[in-house]
Amino acid sequence: MPNKPNIIQDRDRSGTKRNSSLPIVTVIIINLNQGHYLRDCLNSVVNQSYQNIEIVFQDGNSSDNSKIILNGFPQVMLNSEKDLSSSHAFAKATGRAKGKYLFFLCSSDGFYSENWIANAVSILEEMNTVSMVTGSVVGVDSESNLISYFWPEKNRKSLSPKTNFYSWLFDGFGFTPITFGIRADVLRSCAMPADKFLPPEDDNSVDFFWNLSENFFSRGFISIRSEEVASFVRIHTDRVDDSKYLPRQLSQLHSFIVNFRKELLLGRRKYDFVNPEGQKVAAYELKVIEIWIIYVLSKFRHLLDGKSKKIYPNRKI
Repeated sequence: MPNKPNIIQDRDRSGTKRNSSLPIVTVIIINLNQGHYLRDCLNSVVNQSYQNIEIVFQDGNSSDNSKIILNGFPQVMLNSEKDLSSSHAFAKATGRAKGKYLFFLCSSDGFYSENWIANAVSILEEMNTVSMVTGSVVGVDSESNLISYFWPEKNRKSLSPKTNFYSWLFDGFGFTPITFGIRADVLRSCAMPADKFLPPEDDNSVDFFWNLSENFFSRGFISIRSEEVASFVRIHTDRVDDSKYLPRQLSQLHSFIVNFRKELLLGRRKYDFVNPEGQKVAAYELKVIEIWIIYVLSKFRHLLDGKSKKIYPNRKI
């Protein structure tokens, strides 16, 4: 394994021409005073093998050298103004996106594989029932040196829509911004628009991606798991810290999941997988007995791992 991801060691291809015959892909990047990591992030985008990418960049009115770095990337569509939170920044940038498919990055992170977007788009183009493709993540340090494969630890390819759904239903899995590509029309039907966001200290505020996962999975949209290592996440001490609001927002997600899961287990609600247009996909029928089996197995696994209290503290079913 090299010290740094190959994609940021390569000479950047910022002058590569766009191929207008391909669907537009929008890469959304948010930033606040992370200029010292920004070049690696942007190089990981412009070095993608996919050749019809627009970069929508939402900057929270940075006071460091971020805007100077951005001058070297003229293809970036920049908007710089104060945001309520990182979630608000992602929501605002999403409203500016023109792509058929959307991918997301924080400016201190980046794409790991130069073929990640091309491979994800290929799956979405070929499989018209699928709304999202997910990948795995590696960790890098402040100098971009690889330090770990840490989430998920074992990411096997799975073409079953049940894999990610059950991860959400029984493990509290919520989307993180750097791990997936999604159809733009599906995201807009599930994500909260920017004008609905509240300040993070408000008790009713939500996390953009956890709220998205809540709506995506509860409505039955299909997500499949790629074996691709999609991205790298940077482990560093100067990350913008909104962590004091995350426990409450995570509790909101878990409360929804627990109640939703209870409805399924008790047979009060029937679950159907649906295509991007919201039409039932008959090939993926989900029966109550199967949900119970996976539920029991997950409880047993959590017990062995010692994680059950961490996942759903003080909650039943």
